[in-house]
Amino acid sequence: MVVKNCAEKAGLRKSVHPHTLRHSFATDLLRNNTNVVYVKEFLGHESIQTTMAYTHVVDEDLRAIHMSKHTTVAVA
Repeated sequence: MVVKNCAEKAGLRKSVHPHTLRHSFATDLLRNNTNVVYVKEFLGHESIQTTMAYTHVVDEDLRAIHMSKHTTVAVA
């Protein structure tokens, strides 16, 4: 309830749960180049594979950066 109330006070319209904070924390660490092994430890995961699920957001960021720097040129 604390998280839900804070989200409402912040004006967030989507549903926010404690896990949302956990996911945001992990994503922020990975976006700031924190080693995934450290993120695994912070989250208390037994397996690195569990932590790797969070890396998809970083992969999407990298793909967007790559696409913004490389334009497709049509060959006639």
